[in-house]
Amino acid sequence: MGLWFFLSVLVVSRMLLKAYQLRLLKTSHDDASSRIRILENQLEAVKGLSKTDIERRLSALEDSVLFGDFDLKRQFKDLEHQEDARRTV
Repeated sequence: MGLWFFLSVLVVSRMLLKAYQLRLLKTSHDDASSRIRILENQLEAVKGLSKTDIERRLSALEDSVLFGDFDLKRQFKDLEHQEDARRTV
């Protein structure tokens, strides 16, 4: 009985490991495809910007990085809110 119990535990643990690996593979694939969709949407939004808008955003980015108080996350959110407000107007 000891041999058959050991073999059955080995088979069941191997099946659980395979199921876990498949689950991780599917989850990482879904995350990657959603990130790709987000990046594609952002790229389309950038393609629609005029040259002056791009220059303004670049100058704001330079100011944030070079001369800012290193609170980049807040400054990026402010830029996004300004851009959203400009789109709705």
